[in-house]
Amino acid sequence: IFDNQTLNFATRRLDAGGKLLTNHLKQVLSHRQWNVMDETHMINDVKEKACFVSRDMSRDLRLAAVKGSANKLRRDYVMPDYHTVHSGYLKPVAGEGEPAAEGAPASDNAPGGKEPAPKRAKSREPGRGGAGGSGADEQVLTLGAERFATPELLFRPSDIGLDQAGLAELVAQAVSATMPDLHEALYSNVLLTGGNALFPGLKDRLEADLRQLAPIDYTVQVRTAADPILAAWRGASHFADGAFFERSSVSREEYMEHGHAFVRQVCHN
Repeated sequence: IFDNQTLNFATRRLDAGGKLLTNHLKQVLSHRQWNVMDETHMINDVKEKACFVSRDMSRDLRLAAVKGSANKLRRDYVMPDYHTVHSGYLKPVAGEGEPAAEGAPASDNAPGGKEPAPKRAKSREPGRGGAGGSGADEQVLTLGAERFATPELLFRPSDIGLDQAGLAELVAQAVSATMPDLHEALYSNVLLTGGNALFPGLKDRLEADLRQLAPIDYTVQVRTAADPILAAWRGASHFADGAFFERSSVSREEYMEHGHAFVRQVCHN
């Protein structure tokens, strides 16, 4: 977007989003542990509370392979039974009290960098206003490499057979498709929106990857919207309330007469 206008010719799409990540995590956990193929809502909660974006995949894979209590990546997600546990939650790390930001890695020694985790809605845990069951009755999903391997698909969709470039490469392609005079300004104004923007480490990882793709004399800056989930809606509402909306809208009668090509023509003009 430049000067309040969408540069449609420079738009790029990544076919890996939140729904795909949730479905992939369902398949992985169903193969390795419990059959959770019918538990989309719960696995989406697991993804939001436990997953993060790795800054160093090789290092984090080595850490995830450590056995026993020395493994600082492994986390246990207690599944709801809707009798004593009404909402799934991550068990606190032994000796650390509460988990950081609903499953985000701790800021000082976390795999994936030191970016503070965005806040998510708190779940009701046993002992905090919800009824709690005994440890023997708990059904637990143990998460290791899945925590960072799932969001990694945003950067390497080819890992699951998608013939597409990753997020950083698509941003670079989009910038390169615009006029050369805009490149420096666009690289310094990358904005993350949507639910996936809440993954801890995403901003730092994208910024680091873009730094390797952008010219050395360009400033690369990635920002996360204050409210990533509602940012697109708020932007559309401001657009609809502005004078530019009338010149960019098509009536139903016009659409029925000219078709979708007319919409593209109006928007491009």
